Amino acid sequence: MKFRNFIFPIVIILIGTIFSILGALFTILHWQLGPITGGYLLAIGSITEIIGVIVLIIILLRFYFRKR
Repeated sequence: MKFRNFIFPIVIILIGTIFSILGALFTILHWQLGPITGGYLLAIGSITEIIGVIVLIIILLRFYFRKR
């Protein structure tokens, strides 16, 4: 298995982490950019991280069952 197969889910997880950190910052400092609040950013970040982990699990399962 090559590292190249893991780049897409890792990028998705990192983008989700960035949104989560920004959401926490917005929540702690009570910032707001129009309708964008910390709660929205935390939700977007969490959902993005979940999608990245699901994609990573699918890739790992494909690799595991391909070798059998």
